[in-house]
Amino acid sequence: MKDAGTRFIGILLMDPPYALFAAQKDRMVADWFEHEWQRVAFRIICEMDMEKRAIDAGFVAAYALTKGEHLDVDCLLAAERASPSKRTSAESLSIMLRREYMKREIEKRGIAVSDEDDPSEVAGRVAQELLSLSEQSGVTTKETIRDELHEEWENTLNNIYPGLPMPWPRMFSECGGPLSGHVCLLVSHGGGGKSYAFAQWALFLAEQGIPALLFPLEDGEKLAWMRIACMHAGVEPLELRVPGRATREKVDKCRESLEYVQSLPLYVSAYSHTVNDLYLEAQRHVIRHGVKMVGLDAFKDVKKIGHGAEGEADTINAISAVTKRLNVPTILSHHVRKPPAGDWRKASWHISQFDLLGSSNLWSTPRMVLALQKYPLHPPTETSADTEYEYRMDLLKSNHGRAGRVSPIYQHRPTMRWLET
Repeated sequence: MKDAGTRFIGILLMDPPYALFAAQKDRMVADWFEHEWQRVAFRIICEMDMEKRAIDAGFVAAYALTKGEHLDVDCLLAAERASPSKRTSAESLSIMLRREYMKREIEKRGIAVSDEDDPSEVAGRVAQELLSLSEQSGVTTKETIRDELHEEWENTLNNIYPGLPMPWPRMFSECGGPLSGHVCLLVSHGGGGKSYAFAQWALFLAEQGIPALLFPLEDGEKLAWMRIACMHAGVEPLELRVPGRATREKVDKCRESLEYVQSLPLYVSAYSHTVNDLYLEAQRHVIRHGVKMVGLDAFKDVKKIGHGAEGEADTINAISAVTKRLNVPTILSHHVRKPPAGDWRKASWHISQFDLLGSSNLWSTPRMVLALQKYPLHPPTETSADTEYEYRMDLLKSNHGRAGRVSPIYQHRPTMRWLET
């Protein structure tokens, strides 16, 4: 059987749109291929697709010559014959190519990888060792704990609050921020403003020079950047998406804001969905950019480790374990269940700890829980259609036991920012 690289080139020649979609989805690069002719073929086919040229073995070989490259037509035809018949094979071959590439790169560094090993896990272990060395973190002893506590107490005397800074100073002064190595849960019903709270928090940190990483798994990178830019510009995002509502002034303002926010130590990635891949991506940013906050939006979009409540429990426990390894706070958003569709009582369905209790560990694992509530301005009735709400943030659980409405925080709907009043 031909190697994975040859078979993938064959699929590129036989079914270019589908194979290129699989390659783009996995962010494939030419280096994933082991042989030089495969790397050249991949680059040439990608260029031809961008120029909307017809793709087959003969055309690819001819186009390669115009670029000063040589591709053997017989080699390309052999790849076509070796291509799998099932279209789904493009995705599985892409995964195989990535694993083989990682294995080669790891072995170049003198680390053996057996056929039974998952290269991603080996890379994770190696990266963790490098991270530990870069931080000079050794075995925890009584002395190291004593030094850390002394530093924390001195910080308290100097009015330096523990944990990750928050955009809400009064809440931060009352309960501190999410602690390094711990999970903070941000919960709401659908449309409660979680993604905007993420955007606001990350922008707040980045403007203070504190690097932040967002995983907008629910909405993707483009929408995440648009929210951040609009928030900085003070423009309601809907105005840029509905024809007739945008103005040249607002568009230009958002252009300037987008350029500004993308110059900050703020990073956005939406291509990882397993806990292991999220860990590797976050670890890369911690090592390269010194990231101090990881935002994961949302829990439902993380690939679960197993099925049902047990799978959810294993997944939140894995996220917690990864957070401890990274030693940075992870802000995790979660959709709380809603009443049945058409139920008039959903307007007053407020979130409490009882919505998070159960075998999924969503209440017990995080050290801080923030709830974005939707309160109707008028008592709902079975015949009323309430459309006006008060959007409010409640602290359900904190590091120091303080909970409740520590500080009145409401969402300012035009800018979508959560503001203390």
